[in-house]
Amino acid sequence: MAKSHSTGGHHDAAGHHDGGHAHVIPSVGFYFWTLLVLMVLLVLTVWAGYWKVSVSAGIVIALTIAVVKAVIVISNFMNVKFGTKQVWLWAGAGFFWLIILFAYAFADYVSRDHWMKYPGWEQTISERVTSEVSGEAKEEGSH
Repeated sequence: MAKSHSTGGHHDAAGHHDGGHAHVIPSVGFYFWTLLVLMVLLVLTVWAGYWKVSVSAGIVIALTIAVVKAVIVISNFMNVKFGTKQVWLWAGAGFFWLIILFAYAFADYVSRDHWMKYPGWEQTISERVTSEVSGEAKEEGSH
C-alpha cells in the first residue's frame, strides 16, 4: 500500500539533516481508495439530508459524517497517518482546540434569547414579497 523510503540520516540538497526518519510514500491506489471513501461519504451526506428526522438529529448526523471526512482528509492528505508521534500530538491538539471553539460557540448560542421574535423576521421572503406587491397595487389604485 505505501512504500517506506529511509534516507539513513543524510543531508538534503539544502544541507538540512533529516534525522534518519523513514519517509512513507503512499501509492496511487491508497489515494484512489481515499477518494472513493470520501465520495461515498459525500453521497451519504446528501442522502442523509433527505431523511425525515428532527433538526437536532439531522445536525448530529451531518456533523458526524463531516468529522469522519475531516479525519480522513487530515490523516491521509496531510500525512498525519504516517507521521511521527509529534505530528499526531499537534494534529490532536488542533482537534482539541476545535472542540473548545465549538463548545464556546454552542454555549453562546444557547445563552441568547433566540426564541424572541424580531419585527419583520417572522415573515418568509415569499410572504413579504406578496404583501409588498399587494400593498403597492393598493397604493397605485388610490392615486
